[in-house]
Amino acid sequence: MRGPRGAGIQTHLNAAPQKPRASIPVDVECRERFEAVAQAKRWTAFQRSAHRTFHVGDEDWESLFTPPQIPPQVKERLRSAGALDGKDKFREKGAQTLESSLFDVDRASRAGMKYSSALLLFAELLNRSFQQAQASGISRKDTAAIIALLGPVSRMVLDQFARVSVKATLTRRDLVLNSLNWSSRSTADAFRNLPILGSDLFGGKFDENSGRRQRE
Repeated sequence: MRGPRGAGIQTHLNAAPQKPRASIPVDVECRERFEAVAQAKRWTAFQRSAHRTFHVGDEDWESLFTPPQIPPQVKERLRSAGALDGKDKFREKGAQTLESSLFDVDRASRAGMKYSSALLLFAELLNRSFQQAQASGISRKDTAAIIALLGPVSRMVLDQFARVSVKATLTRRDLVLNSLNWSSRSTADAFRNLPILGSDLFGGKFDENSGRRQRE
């Protein structure tokens, strides 16, 4: 039998308030490292010295950590359809931007995957070290060395997420700016290089910069 109308609402109103969700503090280094990647003069998919730190086998490198290329037979079809120019780049500006940017993002993501695979290996080794003690065959010296690596490798992974995020944001800015068809390269660059943190794609400074450019 159905209860009186509004009973469910009353029960909801009288319910004990939920406890606030616990949140973890974000280390200030997270913001600093993100800003360092965003403010770099030239975006790179990874830091070369970091990328050389962990070597993987050729098979794993090819199958997991190398972005796939458009195969020759597909390029031939694209050329026949008039989609590619003489340098095998997409003729349409938007498609060219997306292909180039997504390839770079893929490279950065796969570098992050490689660093993460090292973290997974370290976690497994530490688990064996503490769970099985002497039977694990992992010395205290090796355990200490693995623990010492956790911080640096975690920072490498954090940097890769930052690189992916920065590249994605810059690409989205490019798509907007290309659609506005501004003839001045310096004008587009000024908007492209605005601060990158926050919920506004242009750092809340689009109107401000537009007005300044018009006055100039």
